[in-house]
Amino acid sequence: MTACKAICHSLCGALLVVAGLLWPTEALAQALQVPTQLSTWDIAFYTFFISAIVFFSGAMLLLREYTWITYALYGFMLMLLFAALEGTLSVLFGGDPWMMGYAPLFIGSVTTGFGFVHTAFRIEAHHWLVGLRPLYLVFSVLGFSLIPGYYLLDSAVPLYATLNTLMMLMAVGQIFPPLTWHHLTVTQRKMALLWPMWIIGLGITVYAIHFVGPGFERSTLDAVNRLLLVLHVAHLFAFVGIAIADQMRAKSDALQHAQVAAREAAEADLARERSERAYEDARRIASSRSRQLASASHDLKQPIAALRHAIEAHREEVSDSHNERIHDAVNYLDQLANTYLELGTDALDYQDQELARDAEGREELQVEVLFNTLQSMFSTEASQAGLELRVFNSSRHIYVSPLAVTRALSNLISNALKHARAKHILLGCRYLGDQLALEVLDDGSGMSAQEIERALQLRERGDDSAGTGLGLPIVVAMAEQQGWQWNIDSVPGRGTRVRLVVPAA
Repeated sequence: MTACKAICHSLCGALLVVAGLLWPTEALAQALQVPTQLSTWDIAFYTFFISAIVFFSGAMLLLREYTWITYALYGFMLMLLFAALEGTLSVLFGGDPWMMGYAPLFIGSVTTGFGFVHTAFRIEAHHWLVGLRPLYLVFSVLGFSLIPGYYLLDSAVPLYATLNTLMMLMAVGQIFPPLTWHHLTVTQRKMALLWPMWIIGLGITVYAIHFVGPGFERSTLDAVNRLLLVLHVAHLFAFVGIAIADQMRAKSDALQHAQVAAREAAEADLARERSERAYEDARRIASSRSRQLASASHDLKQPIAALRHAIEAHREEVSDSHNERIHDAVNYLDQLANTYLELGTDALDYQDQELARDAEGREELQVEVLFNTLQSMFSTEASQAGLELRVFNSSRHIYVSPLAVTRALSNLISNALKHARAKHILLGCRYLGDQLALEVLDDGSGMSAQEIERALQLRERGDDSAGTGLGLPIVVAMAEQQGWQWNIDSVPGRGTRVRLVVPAA
């Protein structure tokens, strides 16, 4: 595709060079016929052209698109060159033949030099056509060099031949910059190519008929030249306007996206502020609950003490075994009240700390406190059943719902006490990275795979069991609800191990 384009451009350039070599002779021949006055048509044409340039420049200034004003300067130079070629400048300067014969050379030299530089730097750098920049800069130097050539050469014919060829190449070169502007759509780029190609085709056709055929009158050629000039400048101004409009639309879209992003960020900040406010409310509620817990625990101390005195007073009326169980129960209540009193007091001392418990009831809990509580709950029952309940404590902390984990482990210990026919029950934990495995082990009768599957069914009991069949199903349901991992390992005749894997704090 690139090779085809290069061939087409070469053919167009060759035709323009031929036309450029023929044009100087005609221009010099017509220089002898200097116009003597301007017609109404001349005044209307140049008034319109100057008004268009001023309007375009004013629009660029209002839009603050200052770099595009170079197109207005380019259009003004073309108009000035055209006025010199057709004799309008000569009329304005009193009919001086020099203005008709040689002023176009000087004005054309400046116009071509500026035009090639302008075109070179209007091609965007990301496009492959940027490779034409060095060639255009060479043409620009060649255009400016026509001025000293006037003083070095005796004949102006080769200077005009070079000027006209450069002018046509420069006019063709104006096609390329819009093809590289990334703001234009594919359809707009096609139009940017077809419009000037149509203008070039029209110009070549008219002058081919003029030179090869009978020729046209001077007035006819002037009208055609003016039409070509207007179409050429209109093409440039139109696509500059399209590019600026597309660029402004892109900026508007970017601004709109930025506004949407800012609104979303503001909504996120508002949601975060609401969350922080809810957090503070929850912290205040937790602090209030801690104070209530401390107060209730404190109020329980005195009734427990009174109950202990009452039991001591009637010790002789109760058997020793019942006395021991009653004392254990009272001691447990006393220890529980002390624990919650201490926790509530700590909460009062550290009200500015972060909320200890989250929205689902999870909080940081020391394994030692949990295990000591369970040991207090079941040690007497284990002793009466003739088995040993051993607890291996840990200083680690877990992040759980205290009620849920206490219920789960108490169900497991209770099952082992009542149904395992074990001699030893072990409560301990293992470290698993950022998790802890809480384990209840016994050396009882164990279960087969079929018995485990049956035990996990709701309200399914063993043949010799007097339980409700709810223990293990409750543990499993609670583990799934809390997101804990769990598993049961059991060997008939050797015992059972149940493991709950909970997150460490």
